[in-house]
Amino acid sequence: MYNTFGGLKKIKKRHPRLNLQIKAPEVRVIDQDGKQIGVLALPEALKKANEQGLDLVEVASKATPPVVRILDFKKYKFIKKRQQQTSKKKTKTLGIKELRFGPNIGPNDLQIRIERAREFLDEGNKVKITVQFRGRQVTHPEIGFDKIRKMVQALSDVAQVEQEPRRKGKFIHAILGPKT
Repeated sequence: MYNTFGGLKKIKKRHPRLNLQIKAPEVRVIDQDGKQIGVLALPEALKKANEQGLDLVEVASKATPPVVRILDFKKYKFIKKRQQQTSKKKTKTLGIKELRFGPNIGPNDLQIRIERAREFLDEGNKVKITVQFRGRQVTHPEIGFDKIRKMVQALSDVAQVEQEPRRKGKFIHAILGPKT
């Protein structure tokens, strides 16, 4: 759907239908304990929900007849929101951390990169090692492969090679993953 400026409209996620928004003449009713009451006429189902001081919420609109539940909608929304927050907290984003250097990197600088890669691997991330060539350095790719092999050898106790070193233009890449 397009708005007047030619961009896409953001479609909002709607809540399930409540009480008088439900359009079906007959509905399958489930009480707040999860027990099935049966198929009732909509006015009768609304009356049951009002007697308990709760809402009638459409759970499965595509079913025939639609399934509705008697529950406190505000509490239901609160619980759903909390479940989403806890599920977000539990998901761990594993990324690929990249370490870049040239083929003429000094031994101490290389050691610092190795220590940094070890930290990334201990956190559970993958490490992409990239050797970047500039100018005439491209004529000696073996130097870059040697530097990557040194790093892989130094990290062999905590890492395993997921992608062997390969040359792509003026770069040589290798990917290391944490040992399992």
